[in-house]
Amino acid sequence: MDIKTLRLRLLESTEEDEPVPVEPALLAQIDADDLPRGVSIWIGTFEGGVMRSEWEGQLLSNGATFLAEAEATSHRKYWSSPLGIEPYIGLIRAAVEQRHRSVGDVELTQNDADDNMVFLTYLIRTNQRNADAAYRHAITVRDAIEASARSVEQEVERAVAAAHARLASPMS
Repeated sequence: MDIKTLRLRLLESTEEDEPVPVEPALLAQIDADDLPRGVSIWIGTFEGGVMRSEWEGQLLSNGATFLAEAEATSHRKYWSSPLGIEPYIGLIRAAVEQRHRSVGDVELTQNDADDNMVFLTYLIRTNQRNADAAYRHAITVRDAIEASARSVEQEVERAVAAAHARLASPMS
């Protein structure tokens, strides 16, 4: 899709519509005023006619700058980490709450669970007018927020692997 077609599609979209898919290469050409209030963009690349998400979330405009809604949502059925999905998402929630208190640029918007899924979304205020700059900022904030949870997950995986190794070695 070229930028002219994309801008037209953005202007024709409404709050009720699904997020407009945008490839990363076009983000630098989109500013906050190109996106009507309530309309969001979903960042991904087309592969074989199917859009593959580059980032779990979406960009929205508040009229002057971009906001990024990040998702840390997972299916219980596909979760394979020994840490467990609830403790992992709980660590991300705690990091969002801490950053909200200390920096003030994030806000928890949803934290819920059902039999199949665990949902966590949070809003990142980017103070960026350009979509590419907002996307890069959102990725940096998301990575900082999720770093602690990933670190704990890796520690648990190492502990489980070490326990398996001890159990697999011959008893002396």
